[in-house]
Parts: sequence; structure tokens; C-alpha cells
Amino acid sequence: MIIISLFDIVNSIDLSLEKNIKSYENSFIDKFIDELKKSLAISDSIEKLSKLSKDTLFTLDRYEGNYAVCENRTNGKMYDIPSFKIDPSVKEGEIIRFKNGIYKLDYEENQKQTEISRELTRQITKFRDI
Repeated sequence: MIIISLFDIVNSIDLSLEKNIKSYENSFIDKFIDELKKSLAISDSIEKLSKLSKDTLFTLDRYEGNYAVCENRTNGKMYDIPSFKIDPSVKEGEIIRFKNGIYKLDYEENQKQTEISRELTRQITKFRDI
């Protein structure tokens, strides 16, 4: 079964118009379709996130445009989370959790990860010195 999203349909129309109409680029319709695609992409991201457990932990990998690319710490899958859904104080590499309508730093999980990293570094250094 093939599933085509509304975003894919709009994108296909956009590409076809760009290819076939010379005055299309930067026209009112082009700008409208670009805004519609942005809105649909955000809606699609939020829909995917809504299907996850509210306790799902993510590592913020990087910011790309209006999105934060985050790794699901349970299964390793990458998710594009709209930046407005991320607490602005969160930095790349930090662990976040959904709380009160926004993804926020999970202080305890970050501390655990820091301790694990320190212990691994200590063990590697100890092994290297042998």
C-alpha cells in the first residue's frame, strides 16, 4: 500500500508549476504554496510526535532552519521537531522530554549521561595507561 501525504501532493504540484510556467518563481502562488508546504511539514511532524509516548526522551542533535533534528533515545530514529516546540535554552547534545506542551531539558537524564561519559572516559584512560 502506497501512502502519499498531502505535503507530497502539494510539493508535486509546486514542482510541476515551476517546470512549466516561466513566471511562476516568486509569484503569489509560489509563495502561497511554499507557506502551505511549511505548514503541512510542521503539521506532519507534530502528528508523528503525538503518536509517541509522552515519556519519550530525545537527544537534540542539531538545528536546521525551523526544526530541531532530534534522536529518539529508545529506537534511534530521527525526528524533526518544530523549533517553537523546544525550550530555547536547550543546547545541541542535551536530552529533552515533552512537558507542559514543550520539549524541555531533562536535567536528571543529562546528569546520568554525563556520569556515564565520565566513567567511560576514566576506563579508557586507565586502559590506555596500562
